[in-house]
Amino acid sequence: RWELGIGSWEFAPLRFRPASMALFILALAASLPCPAQPAVDFLLVNGGPIDGNNDTFYFAGNLDQNPPLRDKSLLWMTRAGFRWFRPYCSDAIIYSWRFVEPAQGAFRWSEWDSLVAAANARGVSFLASIGNGVPQWSNNSTDWREKPLDLHANPMENTSWYRFCNAMAERYDGDGVNDMPGLTRPIKYWEIWNEPDLRQGWNAPTYPAHQFNGTVTDYVRLLQVARAALKAADPSAVIVGPATAQAAGTSAPSAVWRMWTWTEFVAAGGLNSVDIASYHTYFGAGVGWDRDGGVDGHLNTVDAARGGKPVWITEIGWNGDPAAASLDKAQNYVRAVALYWARPFMDRFGWYDFHESETYSGNNHKGFLQVLNGSAAQGTEPDPLIHPVHRASAVLARMLDGFAVADRPAAVGVPSTARAFRWTRGAKDVWVFWHRDATGSTSVTL
Repeated sequence: RWELGIGSWEFAPLRFRPASMALFILALAASLPCPAQPAVDFLLVNGGPIDGNNDTFYFAGNLDQNPPLRDKSLLWMTRAGFRWFRPYCSDAIIYSWRFVEPAQGAFRWSEWDSLVAAANARGVSFLASIGNGVPQWSNNSTDWREKPLDLHANPMENTSWYRFCNAMAERYDGDGVNDMPGLTRPIKYWEIWNEPDLRQGWNAPTYPAHQFNGTVTDYVRLLQVARAALKAADPSAVIVGPATAQAAGTSAPSAVWRMWTWTEFVAAGGLNSVDIASYHTYFGAGVGWDRDGGVDGHLNTVDAARGGKPVWITEIGWNGDPAAASLDKAQNYVRAVALYWARPFMDRFGWYDFHESETYSGNNHKGFLQVLNGSAAQGTEPDPLIHPVHRASAVLARMLDGFAVADRPAAVGVPSTARAFRWTRGAKDVWVFWHRDATGSTSVTL
């Protein structure tokens, strides 16, 4: 029974059967305004491979080459409740250092400018991931994963990586000095590289570096130099890292998957050069990640390993082929948002990814939507295939519109076969609760 000043509600026990209703979201308030495009600051979303190209051939349908489709993508993004975007930053695509500065001191800003302008127009803020990968003139190698030759040189202000980071911040910091023309929403959050710890575990027998061929000491130096350069241009810049493929707190080495471990990163002083700790994790298919309590242990480990820093999980997601497990993906999204938001150290939840090609299928499909791309997409009105997770996010954002990151949901005592969380802000209450298993049911009395 709830008394909210405008009457009372009496609830009989509610029974949840996964086949019919695996998630239940309830909002009660004195008034529930529904703005056209509500947003939740806790939510962040990643771009995918459709964001841009990873070589010098420009595929006509990718978003970097299709401004109308990019604008539509950002519109669909805001309609799902997102106001934070992390552009696709792997595999040396056109937003990487080697494309932005193809010759020393000669910057090609066109792709970043176009992306930033489009996001500004839709009110979307960036977590800008930079690096990935190194231009040939800096590392004297055709392999963009090799570190800059002058990475450890002093003074660091004369190094190629410092000058690039400083130029990036100066272009997008909004201080009126050498800014991008028309900039209205400055970039303040910078994540340094993407998954610098990852080996190609699928590429036996050598398992080479996938994103950065360097030791943990090399990566910490990247962080130190980037921090100095970004803050020299913009003292209010916020540095995020290490964006590892491994979960925070991982200590077990792996000659197959890891260049180095989180424990080694901390021991090397890496956390001293970030304002926010970031990492990536992906749980298995289905709902077992929740049912067996694995997510609780995972978050406890993250808490113990963060060195007192706030944390952004900048990649997390579930599989969901549009013809198969797309509903599981939607259910897991809402569950994970509640579980992660409830932790007082977790300040952003970054789903990977948002927008994928119509031709991309299979059970590894993590997108919110997909559209036709390639030459066939030119001159046509986008007709997206919207996945259930997009609608789930939009509903969640509408219910939680106005809640700040600090408005943490409280866990509610229910039988162990269920979970329940309650957000409260002023006269507004939002409850999210679900049955944890894929079968059976749980009765919950409110």
